[in-house]
Amino acid sequence: MCFPHAGGAASTYFKLARQLPPQVHVQAVQYPGREDRWVEPRAARLSSLADAVAEELGRQEGPYALFGHSMGAVVAYETARRIEAAGGGADLRGLFVSAHPPASDLHEAREKVSLSEPELRRRLSLLGGPGYAVLSDPQMAELFLPVLKADYAALNAYAWAPGDRLRTPLTVLVGASDPLVGPARADGWRDLTDGPFDRHVFPGGHFYLHESLPPVARLLSARLAELPPRIALPPRTDRQTGAPT
Repeated sequence: MCFPHAGGAASTYFKLARQLPPQVHVQAVQYPGREDRWVEPRAARLSSLADAVAEELGRQEGPYALFGHSMGAVVAYETARRIEAAGGGADLRGLFVSAHPPASDLHEAREKVSLSEPELRRRLSLLGGPGYAVLSDPQMAELFLPVLKADYAALNAYAWAPGDRLRTPLTVLVGASDPLVGPARADGWRDLTDGPFDRHVFPGGHFYLHESLPPVARLLSARLAELPPRIALPPRTDRQTGAPT
């Protein structure tokens, strides 16, 4: 299950899906307020997106993994937390978070993203990617900017809540020249899981997925093939004493 970036839609993952082997069935979350869900109210909280996806995945059978890019990394992480809390973690075989600092960094005092149109345009110019190209068309920009603004408002409102660490294997992907998160900061995701952890750096910036698609697809294919048919989750332990809980 793939989670798009701020302003993104399910179609963002079309090219990645074509690069993965046929035995990998790619599904992408379509956030409300875009593409075929255009008329629906946009989500004001990332938690509501995670609630909806976790509920849907709870009705599915068979193993799956979660992949989230940028804002989607936070939604994927929160979805994984809900799945594990509900006892469905054995079917969740892996979590892949891309191009985003650890969710725990978004806690209490932090710099919020300005929602003014000039600042959103400046941010898109900094990050590049598909959204920046849209801005050159006034009609497309008129449609796209409200979606982006709503997503950043939801991201600004997100508050990470301390709790049980994940037990699902966690893989972090980051672009070598990403202006928002470097490899060292991305390693902070390690503190949010008791499961296996690894981090991979690819050439490119925040949207390295478009610049390094073949090697990203090879990594995902290899990692998904390595995941066991059913994960034996480690027992939860008290973070202070190390004793089982």
